[in-house]
Amino acid sequence: MRNWLYLIIVVLTFFLAIVVVLNYQQRAIREIEENKGAQENLVAHSACLADDEVAGYEIKKKEEGGGIAEIFIKNKKDNTEIFSFQINISNPDPRSLSPN
Repeated sequence: MRNWLYLIIVVLTFFLAIVVVLNYQQRAIREIEENKGAQENLVAHSACLADDEVAGYEIKKKEEGGGIAEIFIKNKKDNTEIFSFQINISNPDPRSLSPN
């Protein structure tokens, strides 16, 4: 009789341990999914421009094989320029790259 009692206690202990582990795993998975959604939203909404800013560009000087592009950031409301910079465009002549 005593052996049956020990066996029942051991089986119930294992069953309880399994229930606790599964519950912990479900809670951990749910927390990871919630954090993943928050991180995705953070990445999706973390733009380099603010909501009231707009970026644009203008090719100022075109040359054969290159040019100059001006990139600017403006305020959407009053169209004032906040920041700008220039990029030198270097486009090599494709004929100079040919082996002949």
